[in-house]
Parts: sequence; C-alpha cells; structure tokens
Amino acid sequence: MLVGKMLPRAFERLAVIEAKAQIKDAAKMMSKPHTDLVVVCERGNMVGVVTKTDIVGQISQCLGFGCTARIDSIMTRDVTYCRENEGLLDVWTAMNERGLQRIPVLDEAQKPIGIIYTRDALQALPIDRPSAWRLDMCVSRCRRSATRATSRCAGIAHVMRTGWFR
Repeated sequence: MLVGKMLPRAFERLAVIEAKAQIKDAAKMMSKPHTDLVVVCERGNMVGVVTKTDIVGQISQCLGFGCTARIDSIMTRDVTYCRENEGLLDVWTAMNERGLQRIPVLDEAQKPIGIIYTRDALQALPIDRPSAWRLDMCVSRCRRSATRATSRCAGIAHVMRTGWFR
C-alpha cells in the first residue's frame, strides 16, 4: 500500500504555519484535537516542523503574556518526511526506527499535503507474511534501542499479527 491511499485522512490532520509567525499562534493551532505537529513553511514550502513539546518548552521560558518569539527560532529543521508514492510499510518502519509518531507528507515541490500518524499507518497496513517478518525485524530493532520502546513495539507486533483492530 502506498502513502497516497492515506492522503484524505493525512490532509485532514495537516496544520501549516508561516516561519515568521509567533509561537503563540502555533499554540492556538495545537489547542485543536489531533493537532500535535505543525508544518512550518516559507512561501508554501516546508522548512521545518514544530511539536507541542517545542511549544511548551519555549512558553515555559516566557514571562507573562510577552511570548513573541518566532516559530522559526524553535522549529526542527532536519525533518523526516515522506511522499505519496512511497510504500506505507517503509514509511512506518522509518518512523518506528526514529521514534516518530507523525511525519509530514510532501509533494514534489516540497509543499505539505498531509500528516501521517503511526496509528493510521499501522491500521492501514495489510497483514501478510512478508509484513509480519518486516515487523518482527522492526520490533527487534526497538528492543535493542530503548526499554520504553520495547513494550510499544511488542504491542504493535501483537496488533499486526492478530488484526484485532479490523
């Protein structure tokens, strides 16, 4: 399955802000349900992303209501992203290896067209033997990387094998 099949849902979750905007503007956007990642753009092209963690970290350093710092001062510039013609399992594997819960989907012009969540990707993946084998490999990597990730990855493997969400 390709990422493109998930674009309607990914587009619903897309939140975009200009790099010159203030942090409080992004905070307002993130107050909406399912808005945990905002894509930062300049002239429509992605230049970074900002998360709730980034926002909270910066706001905690602000005094009173004077938090006027710009988004581009706290955004992540080295962003993992995918394209609509990529395989969903490959994207999910990359997200899992990097510990990401969501990544932007970009078109060929570097313009954001959606945001993929790991949960959505996981639910959309077909359950077959090659996928189960790749998933086991991914779980093995998780177990080597961090204790916290172990239970999450083991749970994901169980969900994929049993198909309880279908």
